[in-house]
Formats: sequence, C-alpha cells, structure tokens
Amino acid sequence: MPRVSILRRELSTRTVAPGQVDEQVAVTFSTAALPPRTVFLPAGNYRDPTDEELARNALYRRIPKDAAAEEAEKEAIRDEIERAARAALTSYDL
Repeated sequence: MPRVSILRRELSTRTVAPGQVDEQVAVTFSTAALPPRTVFLPAGNYRDPTDEELARNALYRRIPKDAAAEEAEKEAIRDEIERAARAALTSYDL
C-alpha cells in the first residue's frame, strides 16, 4: 500500500430527506500517485480534537475516537485507492 497523507478531517452534512440531515466526517487524503481525494465516514467514529491536537494540525477538525475508528478510516482509504487504480481516467489534450 502506498504512503498516505491525511490532509484534513472535517465535519460534513448532507440532506437525506426534507428536514433530515446526516453528519459525516470528510477525510481528505493524497498519495504520491493520487491527487487529493475524499472519503466520507460516520461522524460517530470521531471526536473533537483536544487543544493540543488542534495546535499540532488545525486542519484535523475531527479525530478518530478509538483504534476501531482509525482502522475503519484506513480501510475506507484503501478501498478508495483500489477503486481509483481500477478506474479508466478520461484525459484531454487542450
């Protein structure tokens, strides 16, 4: 698996039905071979950062709450990398 850089974690909301909102955490990452990509994970797997964590990286607005949440994040990133590797990209000469 390639080395992955987590660029940011932030709360994201989407409307699932009129008057009903679902909260997720948008995790944006990149690798040497892939430009930044985002995966969306359940907000319940994350917690607010401590002041110390926020001082280290202000772009991490959510932190995995435990090892299981961290593993779920890694698995979602692995799946996205594999999906991108299989994708037939469209390229244009401009």
